[in-house]
Amino acid sequence: MEKITQVIDWHSELNTKNSESNDFSKAFHSYGLPSESIKPGSEILVIDDNDAVLHSLVQLLEQKGYTVWGFQSPVEGLDWYQENHLDTVIVLLDLQMPEIDGAGCFEKIKEINPEQKIAIMSAGDNWDLVSRLKKGGAKKFFRKPFDFKSLLTWIGHESNSNKEDWLIGPENIRT
Repeated sequence: MEKITQVIDWHSELNTKNSESNDFSKAFHSYGLPSESIKPGSEILVIDDNDAVLHSLVQLLEQKGYTVWGFQSPVEGLDWYQENHLDTVIVLLDLQMPEIDGAGCFEKIKEINPEQKIAIMSAGDNWDLVSRLKKGGAKKFFRKPFDFKSLLTWIGHESNSNKEDWLIGPENIRT
């Protein structure tokens, strides 16, 4: 819980001190989701070892009204998920991380809840792994750097729907 508190404190401080000067502030204010579209109790888990990506995603989603839990450590993220998976509507998961890579983390999440909606994220080009995770139930792939509008649109759709959707974005993956 200490890590979660640190992330929440960091976001509160960031929002208070420099929400107008933040590099991502234009993205936060440009891409809107109607607040009434967010289901109460819809929590999003973000696991990414890159501090800038993690904090940017958490801040973006919080500003759009979601309850977001962010972890740099996949081990800590999995521990949190084990206790809170019933309230978690979406997991955003980086593929390249220390301790446990994204594929290992994906498998552990699916063991806990085979129906969990997971979007994978990567700046890398490991299309074989992306294809394998798609076949294993990944709902979406986001290539870094993100198109925030596409990310928010997908999250808004998935947090309110059970419809399966696999959109790759600008790239096509051949399987």
